Amino acid sequence: GIIEILDEKYSNKKFFTAISIGVAKTFGDEEIAVEAHILDFNDDIYKKEIKLTLIYRLRNMIKFQNAQDLIMQMKNDVKLTRKLLNT
Repeated sequence: GIIEILDEKYSNKKFFTAISIGVAKTFGDEEIAVEAHILDFNDDIYKKEIKLTLIYRLRNMIKFQNAQDLIMQMKNDVKLTRKLLNT
């Protein structure tokens, strides 16, 4: 799996997003999933169709020792996303 930064279109607006594509190794999942953290976005778009354009790869998927370590890495990924995209 990979983590990527992407460009997202919703209601004719662009949003920057940190996205995970792959297996959640930390929790023992076996199915591939796509999870997106849309920066500075609060709308409810659950089960809505969106267009994703992948523009940058941050890192490979990692199995963390616990959920807290995963959360810390996710925060670092968001910081790096903002830095790379100047948002």
